[in-house]
Amino acid sequence: MFSALVRESLQEEERIFERKGRVKMRRILSLLSCFLVLALTANGWAAVWYVTTDGSDLNDGQSWSTSFATMQKAVDSTAEGDEIWVATGTYILQNSIYVDKIVSIYGGFRGTETQLEDRDWVNNVTTVDGNNEVLCFSVSADARIDGLTIRNGYSWSYGGGIRNYRASPTIANCTFYENSGGMHGGAIYNYVSSSPTISNCVFYGNAADYYYGGAIYNYIGSSPAITNSTFHRNSAKLNGGAIANFVNSSPTITNSTFYDNSAGSTGGGIWNYSSSSPIITNTILWANTAPDRPEVYSDNFGSYPDIAFSDIQGGYPGLGNIDKDPEFVAPDNGDFHLAVGSPAIDVGDPDAPALPETDFEGDPRVVGAAPDMGVDEFVEEATGGLGSYVLYAKEKVRLLRIADSQGNIGSNGRVVIAPGRSGTLEGNLTALKKIRVMGSITVNGGVLTNGKVRVHRRGKLHVNSEITEGEEAGLSPIELPELNFTAGSPDVWVWRKHARSLDSGTYGSVRVMRGATLHLSSGDYYMEKLDLYRGATLSIHFSEGPVTINIVKRLHMGRGAKIDIESGATSGVTFNVLKGNILWFGPRAEFRGTLVAPNSSLWFGYRSELQGAAYAKRIYVSSRVHFEPHPE
Repeated sequence: MFSALVRESLQEEERIFERKGRVKMRRILSLLSCFLVLALTANGWAAVWYVTTDGSDLNDGQSWSTSFATMQKAVDSTAEGDEIWVATGTYILQNSIYVDKIVSIYGGFRGTETQLEDRDWVNNVTTVDGNNEVLCFSVSADARIDGLTIRNGYSWSYGGGIRNYRASPTIANCTFYENSGGMHGGAIYNYVSSSPTISNCVFYGNAADYYYGGAIYNYIGSSPAITNSTFHRNSAKLNGGAIANFVNSSPTITNSTFYDNSAGSTGGGIWNYSSSSPIITNTILWANTAPDRPEVYSDNFGSYPDIAFSDIQGGYPGLGNIDKDPEFVAPDNGDFHLAVGSPAIDVGDPDAPALPETDFEGDPRVVGAAPDMGVDEFVEEATGGLGSYVLYAKEKVRLLRIADSQGNIGSNGRVVIAPGRSGTLEGNLTALKKIRVMGSITVNGGVLTNGKVRVHRRGKLHVNSEITEGEEAGLSPIELPELNFTAGSPDVWVWRKHARSLDSGTYGSVRVMRGATLHLSSGDYYMEKLDLYRGATLSIHFSEGPVTINIVKRLHMGRGAKIDIESGATSGVTFNVLKGNILWFGPRAEFRGTLVAPNSSLWFGYRSELQGAAYAKRIYVSSRVHFEPHPE
């Protein structure tokens, strides 16, 4: 078996470099180029090349307005040390992108930026799509790939997303989604002494169709450094559902999370063979499956993993290791934040190899007595933090005869209880400036304001806790998130009583007509407008991860329109609205998820419903509206 694999790999080596010439000369040139890169960088001479979905490879690629259409053209045009800036959008490949120079490829741009630090790879999703036909990246230099979503890459042999050939690139802030390596390494294949640095990456749904390494396969002396990375639902036909290490391949894995990966034979999480001894610290391996040793498998041929301060289901010998449910918030929906009280909090090793300074979303890595295990560093939200509210407004919340509801309500300005009889609020009522009560309401919680609680002569305020006013309340303003994104085309219509599905991506105005249904799935959507007409349904299925719907101008829900979440929790669905004077939820509309609209006024019509949270500039709640927070 070993000799056959070596022979196959040598044949692959010859094939890869038939296109590029003799290997020895390439290695010499590569060493020389390292010195050249240092010289160029020191003198600030590195050039920037631009790529957009509407560019042309006939352009010069030296500005956003004269951008290239393909990354391959940009790579071919670069000198060592140059940068390639790639604007948001989906780039469907017909051929693999060959990276044979020490260059940096950055995604996450809107297409107007002048500074690298202005990019936002979370909101400006930049996707490289292999169309289930080609390997996405073939890398033979110590390049950098940063801020890309790499999906649907395919190779009948090795690696579907990235194949590294005797190269150790830096791979950061990337998502690898449903890539397939026919033999080994669904997302990344590291061939002979390829030891990339991988940080803040997500590997989801990648597969090795026939052999080893559903997400990553490390072959002969390949020992990557992996930090703050998540491996979820990757699979291998035989061994190593997430990672397979073969012959003297010993990666360093720190503060990463492995969940629900699977292998048909051994090592659902990690598989080690022939003197492969990874160093694993502050890491969680949980709910991975395989017939034999589902979390970590090591052979009897010199493979001795050093695993410490990690949470391993079923247990594993090593200093500081535990075997306790890590209590993720919603792991089946891709939310690997640690819940309050998780046994993985404050029990990591502060002296771990390659301990990152921050966690996967930028929070300081060490918050408590010691670092946490896994990708998330738990940060306890202070009382009154935005996440603890079901309704919160920058300026004003107005409640008119609401139905019995649950959750905290707050405002940086005022809260007004309009005339009429409201039901019972199971939660706190807070406002920085003042609370004015002109109707009747019962609050089974606290009432707090830095100003005064003023009860009109016809108003009635029943409080089953305390009313706290003035300096004693000690409230601080809560800033709503700042939004910055764009959308484009095409426009989408779903005609009356019809149904349609949309993949994640960029769209114009999206209209779902009366009685029609629009299906969305995991990923990020960008829309100019979203209109759900009377009785329309937005059906969301996100078993493969969260859904974020970014809307530039308007969100409208007509009478009886509803958001239906087929699988997963409401906390996994977020609507971001950049602008728009008024966002209207009509009578009996049903909204589920989190709505963030810092520049808009939000109206809830008669008997409408909210399950989740809503944050806006102003919030007006009409008669008999019911709201409640995300289910636990």
